Amino acid sequence: MKPASVRAKGQNGERDVCAFLQTGVDEVYQFLKLQPPAMHRNLQQTQNGGFDIAGIPWIAIEVKHHAKATKGLLADWWNQTLRQAGETFEPVLFYRTNGNPFRVRMFQYWHAGDKQGKMLVDISAKDFMTWFRWRLYFELGKVVK
Repeated sequence: MKPASVRAKGQNGERDVCAFLQTGVDEVYQFLKLQPPAMHRNLQQTQNGGFDIAGIPWIAIEVKHHAKATKGLLADWWNQTLRQAGETFEPVLFYRTNGNPFRVRMFQYWHAGDKQGKMLVDISAKDFMTWFRWRLYFELGKVVK
């Protein structure tokens, strides 16, 4: 059996993340009696730049699938995610290595008394989905009263 090309692995990873995110989007939007947007691969990313997954206006999602995730590769992928997100979008990196589930790298915001800040975290996709659903409710709460 011929191994998957790097490009095919990337495209398959993007499709997997879209399907995964769509479950959370559908759940939240349907609960709020709204038409859910479709999470989709950004097919113009190679030509025009931009992040890998589109569909939600406040989040920039990059997806990486590689044989190994070294510290150097993770740093490169995260820097790309930050560049794509710019100052407007929440940067999120989904990554996985062969035979392993997706992990998610993102900022975690914290508050302690009058102090606040953010830190870089790596979490499971399941934990990300919990955050993602709550963030969707929060964002939609600004629009839907």
